[in-house]
Amino acid sequence: AHRGPSPRPLRTAASLREEELAAVARRCKDEADLPTGWYYDGSVYVSYDGVRRTSEHPRMDEYVAAVVEEMNGAIEEWNAGAEQARNALRGVTITAEEARAYA
Repeated sequence: AHRGPSPRPLRTAASLREEELAAVARRCKDEADLPTGWYYDGSVYVSYDGVRRTSEHPRMDEYVAAVVEEMNGAIEEWNAGAEQARNALRGVTITAEEARAYA
């Protein structure tokens, strides 16, 4: 028998969907200062020595980690509420007839 809402799994960088990563990339490009030793040439990020070139902002990993932490904070709050709901339902039984009456 179903006993309240199931907990939601925490997110990881690997679990972010493509559109979520794209939003983080836009935010990072708009907000984040480039680290010392990097510049943007209009199409890619380049280290001053020219050895490293990337289309991804050099601070993208920091922004992804912050977004995942923010998401997980909200999930942990939701899971705490779900656990309270499950605990409140412990010992409660509903007959099939009662369930149909509330459906």
